[in-house]
Amino acid sequence: MHTQYLQEFLTSAEPDQTMVEHLARLIELRGQQYSKSGASASWRPGEPLKLLLGCYGGGGNVGADIRVVEIIRQLRAIFGEKNLDFGALVVGLPLTSEGFAGVRQEIIETYFPTFLYERAAAYHGVIACEGTLFKSNFSDVYSAMITAGLGLASAENKPSIAYGAEAGKMSPALVDFVKYSCKDALIQCRNEASTALLEPMGLRAVTGADTAWTFNPAPSERSEEILREHGWDGKAPILCMCPINAFWWPIRADMKMAAELETQGLHKDLHYGSVFFHHHSEAAERSYRQYLSGFAAAITAALAERPGTFPIIVGMERLDRRACADLAALLPSSPPQFVSGDYDMYEIVSILRQSSLLVSSRFHAILTTMPALVPAIGISLDERIGNLMGQHGRKDLVLNVNDPGLEHSLLNAIRTIEGEREEVVDRTGRLVTEEVRKLGLMGMEFVEEIGRCLPDYERPRLPRAWEAHLPSLPANVTALLEKYA
Repeated sequence: MHTQYLQEFLTSAEPDQTMVEHLARLIELRGQQYSKSGASASWRPGEPLKLLLGCYGGGGNVGADIRVVEIIRQLRAIFGEKNLDFGALVVGLPLTSEGFAGVRQEIIETYFPTFLYERAAAYHGVIACEGTLFKSNFSDVYSAMITAGLGLASAENKPSIAYGAEAGKMSPALVDFVKYSCKDALIQCRNEASTALLEPMGLRAVTGADTAWTFNPAPSERSEEILREHGWDGKAPILCMCPINAFWWPIRADMKMAAELETQGLHKDLHYGSVFFHHHSEAAERSYRQYLSGFAAAITAALAERPGTFPIIVGMERLDRRACADLAALLPSSPPQFVSGDYDMYEIVSILRQSSLLVSSRFHAILTTMPALVPAIGISLDERIGNLMGQHGRKDLVLNVNDPGLEHSLLNAIRTIEGEREEVVDRTGRLVTEEVRKLGLMGMEFVEEIGRCLPDYERPRLPRAWEAHLPSLPANVTALLEKYA
């Protein structure tokens, strides 16, 4: 089966479509097998619950890794560490963070549909951990790959849960696949906007929160040490920038480019992984340069108005290295750059939280600084940052990567924050408190879903309260709960 499917994929005129068709075919096959023989791996009382984490592991994406680490922490806190046995999909480098200790790494080294089909069978359930799960702007194929895990689990009546997922614009093909693969899954969305998109599709969607709100980064002493090594005096206010290349998506499989890469060394700058490549066109490159120039011009003006400010650039994913370097080259004095891969996720977030102002095109850069009450301005490529900022009533602090007047829009937003900092900080604190509460409620719903799918599973003996379904909380989050709850 593996050889046949791989050959069909490699010789297809539409390899992305072929992979999605393979995933659908394998979900159907798993359902047929279940009707004849029962579940491939049935949970039995007394043994740990084996859960496969469908995630973007090993790609060096700080936000994606934090989400998974916090899911692991929360579920271990609820069920007890000895009662869970996790495996995680790994699409890139092996996971070395301490947050993944004790997690089996399912490193993808073969054709993904058949790999997932074989590995999901060994688990009692699947959790889709990816935040940008129901969206087409990055890749239909990637969304289908993760949601297929839910379909394979549902085909055997196993727990099938999307945890803290976002929904946005989807192609008709992805909508059809999601309706098929997720028709029996529980989808716990990270905002009301996502729930509102998925419910009309007939899916079992409920509103929850992102899982990164409880993340505890490296101590501030560590980030202070790193920043001092790069010229910070320990006192100057820090203006942090998190750029991206918003214009080289989606990724697509391209066999011709893959062959040219292997034989001639071409397209290295566009290679995403395996046979997948980023989008490239003259129009996309112009848009990228316009975004960078507007970003840099606004920051240059803001720094001139605020002498003594220390600018830094943070790359939230290894893929952001080029964007960080390109932005730095446009600024008057090249700021220090702190990029994922050079620093781990605990250090990256600790560095971010030293900021007095954050300007970011990365969703999780904004979210993970909110518990430290760092005011933020988003420059967004889609609805995610707008959904987040809208939750605390400041969508005016969200700009668009395609804004032709980005320089003026961003500078005005920076000036707005300077005049309304106290209100922005207060709204941020209230938002963190509410999102942590929702995360606790998500944990309670997760327990209910396990009980629905596995009636013999002994539920955790916890009070029926959201506070009892959270992992240990960082001191600053506890302080915000005490102030605003």
